[in-house]
Amino acid sequence: MTKSRLLFTAGRRLGMTVTLLSMFVVFRPMKAAEITVTITGTLEGGGDSFPIFDVGKSLDGKPFTLVYTFDDAKGLASPIAGCKGAASGIEGDGPNSPATAVLTVGTKSYTFGLGKNAHSAIWREIASPCSESQIAVEIHEGKDPFSQGVSVRIKPGEGKRSLTQNPDWRAPLASQDMDPLTFGSAFVICRVGDFYHQAKAGFFVKSVAVSGATQTAFKGSR
Repeated sequence: MTKSRLLFTAGRRLGMTVTLLSMFVVFRPMKAAEITVTITGTLEGGGDSFPIFDVGKSLDGKPFTLVYTFDDAKGLASPIAGCKGAASGIEGDGPNSPATAVLTVGTKSYTFGLGKNAHSAIWREIASPCSESQIAVEIHEGKDPFSQGVSVRIKPGEGKRSLTQNPDWRAPLASQDMDPLTFGSAFVICRVGDFYHQAKAGFFVKSVAVSGATQTAFKGSR
């Protein structure tokens, strides 16, 4: 479990680092919207000893669909690094956690982010002289040794400069030009009190799509 825990918390450590910086970009929705981030691909390694899914104990090579759903009326704008206007994102905890995520493998699904102590966040950064293109999405909940979560970090594929040059995390996007396997892209599922069962695997990402945004107003930096 330790290895998977390190994987899916990689994005969180990035977020904790940038909170030390002073520059902010805030995109305020004119109207609350439900934003979905849909990620598809295959699972890398791992297994399911519960089982939760219906594809057998080994999850390696199994197709998956992961759908994050964000309520952009929740959460707070994330502080960012890099050039002014180069990135945006939101994050929140507990009742103010803006996202849930549904992971589907085979015909079975599992929902993350329903716990009272859930944390969720999304981050989009563009390629610029002082930033690199990436999209990071995460949910984690619970307390060690029974914490669980699902985290995906997407970067451009080899030879590609950017996933998108629109820094608004809510802006529509559809891409298959990404690095399919990046550190920090994984999920872990566990149950409180159960030391013997777990479901976990890494993500080999083949596509990402962002949809559902309404018109936004750019508020600059603070």
